[in-house]
Amino acid sequence: MRKISLDIAHAFKGGNKRSISNTSTDGIDVYLHGNIIACWNIQGHLEVSLCNWPTQTTRERINTLFYVLDMPFRIFQKDHNSYLKHDKGLKPLMISEIASYEFKQKGDVWHVKDQRAGFEKSMAEQYKEGTNNEFIIRH
Repeated sequence: MRKISLDIAHAFKGGNKRSISNTSTDGIDVYLHGNIIACWNIQGHLEVSLCNWPTQTTRERINTLFYVLDMPFRIFQKDHNSYLKHDKGLKPLMISEIASYEFKQKGDVWHVKDQRAGFEKSMAEQYKEGTNNEFIIRH
């Protein structure tokens, strides 16, 4: 992990302002080149987006946020497609590079919700389909 990513992630986690090079946070949003790649939404849950820039830097910044926030996820790219992987070793889930995803935890269950309206669900067999474009992942 890069120092810039760790510094920004810790500031975001603490609700503090920080700006380093091409990345900044006001404690609510995380910006990369002016695009909001992560935020605390109105319900207080984390939302992340690749903002149609599925670069190594964007993925690294988001993955560092997952690490600092102790969330068992990471985003990676394979064959020009972006995937969300759970640390438990479940089959990776292909994600959209333009969508925003909300992450919330209820007990030992993670709910990952695609925020796009009209999203067509494509679920791996290890994931239980929830309501409203939601993936439910048990620890």
